[in-house]
Amino acid sequence: ISRLSELLKMLFNSDELARFLQYLPGGGDLTKSLPGRSVSLATYAYAASEALVQRGMVDRELRNRLIVERPRLSKEINEVFSGAGVE
Repeated sequence: ISRLSELLKMLFNSDELARFLQYLPGGGDLTKSLPGRSVSLATYAYAASEALVQRGMVDRELRNRLIVERPRLSKEINEVFSGAGVE
């Protein structure tokens, strides 16, 4: 969870992360389960990471969506997902 959280903090600011999560399949429910965006980016990213793991959403689809959003950071994205067993 901590590596994914660090990755999300590197890729997005709070508003960008909230928008990204909202447009995932099931993103409406996901974002409703998170703290309000008045919390720090670190807290929001960690809560988002926990929710993604708990929902089984740390998969190829999520990795690919992140790469589409931030193609210049595909190496870092792939490292985190490979470490989580996603090929």
